[in-house]
Parts: sequence; structure tokens; C-alpha cells
Amino acid sequence: MPLLRKQPFHRQPVPTALQPDDDVFHCKLTNEIFKDYEEFFERIILCNSLVWSCSITGKASLTFQEALESEEKALKHIASFPAALQKPLLFLAQRTKRSRLADMNDDVFMFAKDRYFIGEIVDVVVGGEKKSCKVLRVVPPVKEQEEGCIVIDSDDEESTSAKNKTVTVPKSEEYRYVVQETGKSNITITVPSKQVSRRKGLYTRDKSKLFLKNNSDIEDGLWKIKVSVLKKRGVDTMQFVDFYAGVMPVFEVTESKKKPSKKKKSIDTTETTTSSKKKKDKKDKEKSEEKEKEKPKPQPAEEDLTPEEKAAFKEQQKQEKLLQKEELRRKWEEEKLRRKEEKAKEVEKRREEKRIQAEQLKEWSRHRDDMECDDLKVLPEPTPVKTKNSTRTIWGFTFDVLEEALLETDHNGILTDVLLMMMTAIFSLQEQEEAEEEELSKQDEAVTGVLDNNETDVQDTDQLMELLLTCSPLSISVLDNNETDVQDTDQLMELLLTCSPLSISVLDNETDVQDTDQDGTIIDMFSSLYFQF
Repeated sequence: MPLLRKQPFHRQPVPTALQPDDDVFHCKLTNEIFKDYEEFFERIILCNSLVWSCSITGKASLTFQEALESEEKALKHIASFPAALQKPLLFLAQRTKRSRLADMNDDVFMFAKDRYFIGEIVDVVVGGEKKSCKVLRVVPPVKEQEEGCIVIDSDDEESTSAKNKTVTVPKSEEYRYVVQETGKSNITITVPSKQVSRRKGLYTRDKSKLFLKNNSDIEDGLWKIKVSVLKKRGVDTMQFVDFYAGVMPVFEVTESKKKPSKKKKSIDTTETTTSSKKKKDKKDKEKSEEKEKEKPKPQPAEEDLTPEEKAAFKEQQKQEKLLQKEELRRKWEEEKLRRKEEKAKEVEKRREEKRIQAEQLKEWSRHRDDMECDDLKVLPEPTPVKTKNSTRTIWGFTFDVLEEALLETDHNGILTDVLLMMMTAIFSLQEQEEAEEEELSKQDEAVTGVLDNNETDVQDTDQLMELLLTCSPLSISVLDNNETDVQDTDQLMELLLTCSPLSISVLDNETDVQDTDQDGTIIDMFSSLYFQF
């Protein structure tokens, strides 16, 4: 049940004498029933206030619902706590004498975190493989068995008490463990402590503290395990060798801050009365002496003085008071002046610091030439670049001219001239290619039209000449240089051979042409000659 302002919370009992037709108000959080709406409303407000705390973990400033959830979560952690660790931890916690739960938990946790108890399931590394094993026995170090580890510092007979007893407990790495792999009842191995480990998160400081808090209570200002828990789990009859081996640790003792009971006071009163009276007498004497010293010197009685003496005495008292006031005022003025000077110095110091910072910032933000910078460094020696085109010309330009064109920043410089010349050359080449393609296409169309339209037979040399001129423009230059007229087919054949050497391969495969009657052979020859050309 959550704690209300760190005190146990008790539910309100069910109202008595309820009738079947009575109106009631049910609080679901606390499972209480109210007949009065005001009480129900106050309880709802109280449940939603941050005045509750978890009774297990001790978390405060929670609502009732949050405290319930914290307790449920804590109970789950406690239920999952390893059973093999519960008895050893309770046994060790019972031997502590601490006034704070955190100190008791630290003592137990620091001893048990690297030690493994009999009956505990642990992970053991055997042959490079991690296996789940059960601890059967703990083997203490050899030195402990031979020499012993209990050291008692005693100067007299009374120093042999448990408070002055110091126990030298061997380190956890010096122990060895006899383990048995789970599922194999006949195989046992002895391994050192460094090969044994617990599963990660199985035993932590927070879990240990939660477990101990749930099973302990404060007795005479010290945290002790509850008697009911000791009897229920049989811890009161256990011994240290039942779950471990070697020397049992002796933990540090914290004195209890709880006041002694009235019975002890009554027993000790007879012994302390005499000493307390002596002390009081000494204190009274010292106080009386101090009072006598502090008393002012006796002044003469006013009745014994004459009027003149009285007036002089009063004047003297006034002067003394004025001197005292003047001295106090002078000291106050000096203190005020000193504080004012210190304040002025502090203001001046801050002003000077701001001025220096402003000057540094101004100097830092000022535009400076590169040669005025403080972090100048010598430039490295340039590495020469060797290229294949250092002595040749590229598109009519030397490498030096191209380098200058690429590195200059003038937009009307050499680079512009180079680009214009290259673009002009590209456009002129494109125009030449287009003209040649257009001329070739015209020739193709002309030859195709002549061959398609030549349905009649070629009967004389005039038609052969037209066909020749149409097939090859080269024949024009030959005819211009040939002054004589072509009168028969022999001269026509010689002209044909002069126009194109490709006709030789055609004539080798054909019969001799003798006259114009063989018009079909001549036409076929010209057709094949054209397409080969």
C-alpha cells in the first residue's frame, strides 16, 4: 500500500447501516465508499496530489496511481530475483551494522558481486565456449588454508572485542569453483574465478537494494533483516560454509544515532552524578570570574561629591561618550571610503577589460593585406608539369598561348578569340559537308531517272554520250580536252575507260562492244559502273 506523507495509509471503513436505496460514491483508486460527496471529492483530490510515496522503493512525490504502479513493478523485480542469491544475501546483510540502507547494501553488494555461491547457476567459459553450469563447491586460496587470514590487533585484554578485529578476506580472483554443466550429472570441472560470470543484469546494485529493503527494517537505529523473514527462509540456522568457503567477512560498524532508552538512563545516573556536579562547579567559578572582570570600575557616589565635582563628572562622561561616537563615526567613514575605493577600482578594472576587448575585436575585424598577417608561411616550391604538347601546336595555337588563354581574367582576351575561331571552323566544315551531301543526292536522282526513263534501245553514239555525261562528271573534262569528235563505239569505249578505271573490271566480264547494235550490253555496263563508282 502506498504511503501518505511517508506514513501508512488506512482505507476508510465501509459505512454502516446502508439502505438499498442510499446514494453512495465509489473511489476506484482506493476502493472506498463514501456517503458524503464532499468527502469523496476530497479523497479524489488527495489521490491526485503529489503526496504519496512507494512503500517498497521509497520514491516520493507521486500520485496514488503512480505509487501503486511503482509497487507493482518493484514486486515483479523482487519475484524475479534469483533464489540461489536470496539466502546468502540475507545472511550477509544480517551481519552488517549500518544506520543507512545504502551503506548496508554497499557492504553486501561489494562482497557478492564477484563471488559465486553454492547452488547458483552461472556462465562458465570452457574451451572458448560459454556454458551454463551449477556451482557445487567453492575452493578457497591455498594461502588462506595454510597461514590463515584473521589478524587481530590487541594491545590489552579488552581489545580482543569484535570492534578491533580485522579480517583479511582474500580477493575474489583467488577463489576457484567446482562446477557441473547443466544436463550432465557426471562431469565436474574446477575453474578459476575469471572464467565464471553471471548473466548480464541478473544481479545489480539496484536489485540488491530493492530486495534488502523489502526484507529488512530499522531496529535501534540500525537496519536489520526482519525476524519473520529469517525464520521463514531458515537463515537463522545457516552458516557461512553452507553457501561459501573461507573466512567470513566482518563489515564496518556505523554507530546508531538513536537516543538511549529511559531504563539505561536511570542505571547510569548514579555513576555520572558526581562527575557532572564537579563540572558544573568549575563552570560556575569560571563564569563568576569573567563577570567580575567585565564589571566596570566603581564610581564615587554622587552624594559624596560637591556640586562642582558633580558637574565636572557629568562633563567628563559627556566627553567620553562624544569621543566614543566620534571614533565609531570615523571608523564607519573609513570603512565606507574603503568600500567605495574598492568598488571604483573594480569598475575601472572592468572598464579597462572592456576597452582592451573592443580594441582587440576592432583590430581583428580590420581589413588587412595578406602580407600584414601574422600567420604567414613560405609557399612550397612548385612542381613542374610535363606534358606531351609542350612544344607542339594544338589547332594552330601553342601550349603557352592556350595556358595564357585559360588563366587570364579578361572576357575579351585570347580565350574569346580561340573559341570564335574554333566555332567558325566547325560551322564552315558543316556547310561543306551539307553541300557535298546535296550534290551527291542530286546525282543519284539524275541517274535513277535516266535509267528508269530509258525504255528505248540505244541506237547511236549521241545517246551513249548523254548517258556517259550523266553517269560521271569526270567525262566532261575528258571531252573538253578531246578535240576530235567521237564517231564510233570504239572511241566511246576508250573515252569510257579514260573516265573511270572501274569500268575495266566490268569490261573484263563482258563481251566486246563493236557497234551500236549491242545497245543492251552497253546500257548494263554503264549501270553497273555507276553503282560501283
